[in-house]
Amino acid sequence: MYKITQNTKQPNSFFGFKRKDITKVYEFRTYKRALIFALNEQQPFFYNHIGKVKTSRKTFARYLTCKQYIKLALKNPLHYTGTNNATKLDLNRLYYYYVNSDNLQRIEKFIVNK
Repeated sequence: MYKITQNTKQPNSFFGFKRKDITKVYEFRTYKRALIFALNEQQPFFYNHIGKVKTSRKTFARYLTCKQYIKLALKNPLHYTGTNNATKLDLNRLYYYYVNSDNLQRIEKFIVNK
């Protein structure tokens, strides 16, 4: 069982009173569905519950954030987008297209061993 906790801050009311923040907990049965949700919502980590044991999984240890992807896709468009020029592409939409179509190899971090 994988759980993602998402906190959203509420704006102040008209009279200046603070509203209570909303906390939502999303549950997933598979790692892949939880990872795709975390990448869509840009959540830095999510939790894996096995019985009473709770472990955390880092979302961006292996995958790029949207901002990192846009920056790297402009420098190396052939590797990240498959085109020679990425200036006319909407890279923000392309990132979420790759996430939602299970093309996660396109947004993996490219690490060279030193």
